[in-house]
Amino acid sequence: SPAFDDDGVLFVIVANQYLRISRDHGDSWQFLSHGLDNVHFFSALAISSGFRTDGRVFAATRGDGVYWSHDGGHRWQKINKGLISLDIRQLLCTGPNDGDSTTYAVDGDGRLYRFGAHERAWTLLGTEKAGVGAIATIPSGHGHLLLVGNLAGEIRSFDGSSWQAVTARPEGGAIASLLVPGGPFPNATYYVGTTTGAIFRTDDGGKSFAEAAKGPEGGAITG
Repeated sequence: SPAFDDDGVLFVIVANQYLRISRDHGDSWQFLSHGLDNVHFFSALAISSGFRTDGRVFAATRGDGVYWSHDGGHRWQKINKGLISLDIRQLLCTGPNDGDSTTYAVDGDGRLYRFGAHERAWTLLGTEKAGVGAIATIPSGHGHLLLVGNLAGEIRSFDGSSWQAVTARPEGGAIASLLVPGGPFPNATYYVGTTTGAIFRTDDGGKSFAEAAKGPEGGAITG
């Protein structure tokens, strides 16, 4: 939960097969199963930024689409209208902490979808010809922006209605992960992991990138 220090709520995926919840800061755990009839593995979890008021939690699977709960995880149902593929790899909730959160999803073919706080279907954001490799949220003067890195090595920002290309482009292959430790856009610091194993850093919101460190051996930096 975004308010974990106060409410003690923590959701986890266990062995890619089960959802469990703790409501006492991890001292005890319960299985979540009501409405979860998936036969494919879980792949991602996302909790609404307004969880304390809207109780929304999303769980993605590798073939059953997305399940959501709006009562804090007690009951679940599928919410797949608008999805082209039911193989969902990434989920992200962003927005103010007032129950007006927007959720984004990326499927196994790199398509990006949006699910608004007052919507009941996913909307395809058909702008990434190269396919989406990573998404992250970044604070801005008007709330939050979505950062999208694609498989062509390009990064763009989305404010809910329009796209802006990040000025520079890290020279390290396709974008596999994005990490935003803090700082508002447009001068935010964030890190980019690539499929070649390189890690880049920007301190000016993407106007320039420098290799932050030599990544560990073993392949793509995916998280």
